Amino acid sequence: MSSPAAYANIVFFYVAQSFVSAHAFIRGGGPERAAGGALLLAALSWSFVQLIWAVKFNHVAWTLALIDLALLIAILIIVAFADRFWPIWLASLQIVAVANHGVRAYDPAIIGYAYWLVAGKLSYPMLAILFIGTRRHQQRLSSGHMEFSWTAQRRRS
Repeated sequence: MSSPAAYANIVFFYVAQSFVSAHAFIRGGGPERAAGGALLLAALSWSFVQLIWAVKFNHVAWTLALIDLALLIAILIIVAFADRFWPIWLASLQIVAVANHGVRAYDPAIIGYAYWLVAGKLSYPMLAILFIGTRRHQQRLSSGHMEFSWTAQRRRS
């Protein structure tokens, strides 16, 4: 991954990740902030693992699978308690990411590039979902609608 295009892709992703997470932290409610933090932490963890072990995706990347599983658990907790619909979409994509590792473990003949593509590129639609969810939250607040972050808040009111 020494080509300038590869580094440009990494820089682009981190700019996008930083922008979306900052947008979620500044403009979002509790679920948006939690998801923004979880996605940012997972991305940084992936990079740390890549830096230390230089994962080549020619076999199952178990450390990355554990990071993806931890992210899935965090997202499922958000789904369980958030008073939003968009986290379900986020969880659906993350389930595909975790399943990708399982499929690779089941069938090692899968081309490494396909494994890498699914493992690495699902982050972009996940960022889009978080961005749209944060924007919709902000639009509902600015239009005067009552907006609860968590389902428990709705039950108490």
